[in-house]
Amino acid sequence: MPLVELVAATNLKVGSFQIGRYAGLEHLEKGEKVLEVREAPAAFILMEAYRHLETAVLNAEVLREKISLEQVWVREAIEGRWYDELRTAAESFIASTASRISGVVEYRLRQGAADVCSIRAKGARYLTDRDTWEKTVAAIRGARRLSDMPTLTDTKTEMVAA
Repeated sequence: MPLVELVAATNLKVGSFQIGRYAGLEHLEKGEKVLEVREAPAAFILMEAYRHLETAVLNAEVLREKISLEQVWVREAIEGRWYDELRTAAESFIASTASRISGVVEYRLRQGAADVCSIRAKGARYLTDRDTWEKTVAAIRGARRLSDMPTLTDTKTEMVAA
């Protein structure tokens, strides 16, 4: 579906559940603020789904830095530095991470809420069989002997040496 049609259809569907409304204070010059109310149901659900896919695919450190650089990108754009190298560098990092994001997020819509039902990401880092993982980790941890654990003396030595 072409993007314009996707946004229009999503706005109608998600908006009919009163999802995607924003009310907050907009900062004006000289510290003044004004209440702003916006509706962007398609943007809300598409961006939330994208963030779920990012979380499934990117490691925690990359995701943390990406979120920080998104704020840099926005600040540079809002403050009129569109052609400066900081915005360009932030955008390059963001685009690099975006190249790996793909998948499907399914929601159940209800009045005022969108509940995630499933996340299926390509190249995901998440476990699909948590029970087996927990049993494996428990077996590894259970096989350790007390003599394998560092003693209080070892810990103090390491701390002093560091």
